[in-house]
Amino acid sequence: MSDSFSQLPGRTKFAAAGAGLAVQNQFKSQGSRGNGPSIVFSALMLLALTIAITAIIAILAWAFFEGRTRLDMDLIFNGPSTVNKATAGYSVAILGTLQIVGGVIALIVPLGAGAALYLEQFADKSRWWNRLIELNIQNLAGVPSIVFGILGLAFFVRAPFNLGLVAAAGSATIALLVLPTVILASREAIKAVPPSILEGSLALGATRWQAVWRQVLPAAAPGMHSPASTPGLPRAPPAFPGPEKQKKTENIKNTKQNRFSVFQVGGTRPEVPVKYLSCICPSTQKPIV
Repeated sequence: MSDSFSQLPGRTKFAAAGAGLAVQNQFKSQGSRGNGPSIVFSALMLLALTIAITAIIAILAWAFFEGRTRLDMDLIFNGPSTVNKATAGYSVAILGTLQIVGGVIALIVPLGAGAALYLEQFADKSRWWNRLIELNIQNLAGVPSIVFGILGLAFFVRAPFNLGLVAAAGSATIALLVLPTVILASREAIKAVPPSILEGSLALGATRWQAVWRQVLPAAAPGMHSPASTPGLPRAPPAFPGPEKQKKTENIKNTKQNRFSVFQVGGTRPEVPVKYLSCICPSTQKPIV
């Protein structure tokens, strides 16, 4: 490169050197101008992050300081009480949340995995109904949760299933909310399995179901069941604990009112749609649900 540059005429050498200096000065000026805004932006980001972390730490410290006297086992194992507020707890909310989350997992794992396996391994993409199913799954993944809440209230709480305000209705409603996201994530996990695994199994004489069940599904299971592949699952416990119908003179610590099942009214229930859709009957002055 230097030999060819030395062989150039004098004017050409000066022109090339001047162009090189101009380009270097241009890049230096751009770099010096670009450093200022980037430094200011980084400083603002660090300031905002520091403020947010400081606020979170302050809130946690204040909550711990104010509630340090209630950090005992009664807070977990006792139920709500309007009489002995000093010993009231969250056992009803904890049990209801565990029931709802357990019901959601029991519904979405087999349904989501089965739908993903069918769409990826067995569905004929040329059939119109398979394309319609894929389109509906993609559209349902973007539907707001309030729509699923209203549908759950209409179909599970009321007719045709008429389950009432129970944890089973909440599990079924939230399973519908989470299922499209789980199906899409499971399909991506199945796509990540190398096609050579399926082709090798088929070449050795296995049927397609045997190859999918014994080779593809175990390879895709970590991605299908990991928390990262089911981003909708953290949305499973949104239900609020329904207030127990207790008398003013009743001490919940000495009663057995907290025992309830997923099909029994009075436990944790999907109360958000009910709040918005309830009204007061003019004649009886009671809420209509």
